[in-house]
Amino acid sequence: MIGFFSHLLGLIAGFLLSLLLIHVINKQSFGWTIQFSIPLWSLIQFWLMVMVTSILAGFIPARRAAKMNAVDTLRME
Repeated sequence: MIGFFSHLLGLIAGFLLSLLLIHVINKQSFGWTIQFSIPLWSLIQFWLMVMVTSILAGFIPARRAAKMNAVDTLRME
């Protein structure tokens, strides 16, 4: 869930920041702008990479925690 929402928020922030940079800052500072395009295939690839990495990062600690005895762990805390 963390990986999914962080990727979603990153896409939204990146989209808004790129619009700001292309249409406002480049036009004011340099006097030109560029064509804005969204590479959907790259977005799909990065989404898959983020999801696989997030699942693997969560799976390893979850597997380790599943092997532990909950009562003994709580006693140590």
